[in-house]
Amino acid sequence: MRQILISLFALTVSVSSFANDFAAVIGVRSNSWDLNPSAAGQSASGKTGFQGGVLGFIDLAPMLQFRGGFEYVQRNFTTSSSLGETNYNYTYFDIPLTLMYKFSDFGGIFGGAVLALNAGKSCSAPGAASCSTDGVKSSLVGYQIGASFKFAPQMGAELYYEGIPGDLQSASGQGIGNSKSIAANLLITFE
Repeated sequence: MRQILISLFALTVSVSSFANDFAAVIGVRSNSWDLNPSAAGQSASGKTGFQGGVLGFIDLAPMLQFRGGFEYVQRNFTTSSSLGETNYNYTYFDIPLTLMYKFSDFGGIFGGAVLALNAGKSCSAPGAASCSTDGVKSSLVGYQIGASFKFAPQMGAELYYEGIPGDLQSASGQGIGNSKSIAANLLITFE
């Protein structure tokens, strides 16, 4: 897994050399999850997570760009049951593969796929007997749709919705799935 992550990071850096714009990003996200019917008697609530990384924008046509990158992302949540609360803290390396339609040099909309590779997982259950992160999938595939804009020549922001359908964990997991996130990033661009 470590070799795959290093290879993907190297690919991102080499692709950025072709990018018309390159941006360092830092942001926050509000995560939410659904519980599968097999998790009867439980409820889930999302938590705020942080993210940061790099994005590159490659011109494909006069108003169309490829938007790709490499980001470190937190996807955290809490489950509650009669046994107490359990806090799950999962981190991922996200690779967005999206297309952006630009209205002008200062704004556009984007959409496409995102590949999420699990980088870390932990849980704590202060009021419950135990918790487990067994069965967490090592990779997830989802989608992003959003808007990006610049408010200064070298600074901008983006706001997007992300969905990752399906289970987070294998059949032996906790019945958690269908991730939904609203995220906001601050972009510092280099042309």
